[in-house]
Amino acid sequence: MIKEIIAVCILSVAVVSCKKETTVSDVKPANGLIAKNETKEDQYKPIDTACSSENKTEDYITALEWYRTKTDKEIAGNSPEQNNKVYEDYVKIRDKYTDCFNASQTEILDK
Repeated sequence: MIKEIIAVCILSVAVVSCKKETTVSDVKPANGLIAKNETKEDQYKPIDTACSSENKTEDYITALEWYRTKTDKEIAGNSPEQNNKVYEDYVKIRDKYTDCFNASQTEILDK
């Protein structure tokens, strides 16, 4: 009886310890390409820099934050000359968003 209990315990431990755990990196898509893990930030697409009455304040703020984060990531690995170009592009986009935001809030700004 004790031998049977010990055998069952050993068998259970062997089965549990030999079980292969699958991780996200082990799973491959059906087409054979490696799946790219995209975060929510990678999937976000900012609003157009052209002003629109449909855009809300939150849209402009979210887009500005996204561009800021993107610029910070690019600057981390670039040379100083490349960083100047990236920052100049960021300033142009930031100015467009700021102008659109100001235009959408003219009533409040006039008061």
